[in-house]
Amino acid sequence: MLNLVLTILIFGGILLLAFIKFTNAVAVNGKANRYFGLFLLLWSTFWLDEVVALEQVLIPLPILRVLQLFQFFTPLAFYLSIVFYTNPSYRYKPKDLIYLLGPVFFTVLLYMEPYLSNSIFHHAFIVLFLGNALFYNVLAYIRLRQHAKNIESFASVKEPIDLHWLLYIIYALALAAVATIVYNIFDTTGALNVFINALFLSVVYFVAYHSLKQKEIYPKGYTLPEVTEETQISKPGMPNKKDPEDQALLQQKEALLHLMNTQQPYLESELTLVRLAEMTGLSVHQLSHLINTCFQENFFLFINRYRVEKAKALLTDPRYASLTIIAIGYDAGFNSKTAFNTTFKKITGQTPSAYRQAGSTL
Repeated sequence: MLNLVLTILIFGGILLLAFIKFTNAVAVNGKANRYFGLFLLLWSTFWLDEVVALEQVLIPLPILRVLQLFQFFTPLAFYLSIVFYTNPSYRYKPKDLIYLLGPVFFTVLLYMEPYLSNSIFHHAFIVLFLGNALFYNVLAYIRLRQHAKNIESFASVKEPIDLHWLLYIIYALALAAVATIVYNIFDTTGALNVFINALFLSVVYFVAYHSLKQKEIYPKGYTLPEVTEETQISKPGMPNKKDPEDQALLQQKEALLHLMNTQQPYLESELTLVRLAEMTGLSVHQLSHLINTCFQENFFLFINRYRVEKAKALLTDPRYASLTIIAIGYDAGFNSKTAFNTTFKKITGQTPSAYRQAGSTL
């Protein structure tokens, strides 16, 4: 009875979350949320199978195969949601038709079932189904890792938009798949046991919590350049003072340095490239080119070096000795303790507390 209740809770919870995503109730990342809603809808059908197994209801084989064909698209829907989370302006290309190869092979296998032995069909079914899931999980993982680098070109803080929770979903789905496979090897009764369903229920709550709190990833007015999906920031040479175009670039550099030192925009915890471009009077492209060329780094590092320098000054100033480490982090423009500690150590090689302690002994 408990197992049936857990299964129904999982099925109903995923369906409810799918509806919320389809309607884009949170009003952010619209296209990505709709694909994520499709993923959730397809994912929920696996627990429809579980309800049927627990209630020992017989489904006609043709209907079962059609349902399994729909389920085969679940990893693809998940991957496409990540494509649009990481690049909302993405447009389909002819080469994307390759995504249909897996479903075509799976459809052929289902059609050939009457002509194959049970053993061959079963093994081919498992290989195609799990291979398809593994393939799109790997693609999703790669794309999310690249996204973590791409956002450094326009964001000064990464935690709210780095989509790390989707990585955790990949890990959780992989763990759940392994648990399900192992369980089915040792138990052929059909339905999952209460412990595995409890694991899945926790995954569903995790997905719901993080997907509903996800902020808009790309600021209004910024479009991810196509080149950044494949390459990292280049390291161009420094401007030549004798070149008229480079002279203009150097003047922009001086104006930017003056702005950073006088108005201290880096103290805005959610400062973006778009916002700083508005303050400088430059276009987003011009400002990005200026930072990459003249400072040899991306926007994220450019802004956070200023924040770290501000934090270093506060950490060694006796007037701020009573302030906690996190308070100094906030005063320097960071929006969380994790972001402060991670960025400070990356730039200085020390944690803020170690830096303060070393400064106090001088």
